[in-house]
Amino acid sequence: MSETMKFLTLGIAGVALVALCYRFRIIGVRGGGVDRDENPIAYWIAMTVLAAGSLAALALALFK
Repeated sequence: MSETMKFLTLGIAGVALVALCYRFRIIGVRGGGVDRDENPIAYWIAMTVLAAGSLAALALALFK
């Protein structure tokens, strides 16, 4: 993997991890996040996909 692709993948993984923190309200963004009570199944599916995607991109960038 070229260096450009490695940094691009790391950037995508970083953005995905920030989005994950925002959705779980780990970082203090007022009014941010998904209401778990509104649609809990869609919430957890979205969080699982986001977490898996960000971890896969990070693993690809670091170990490829």
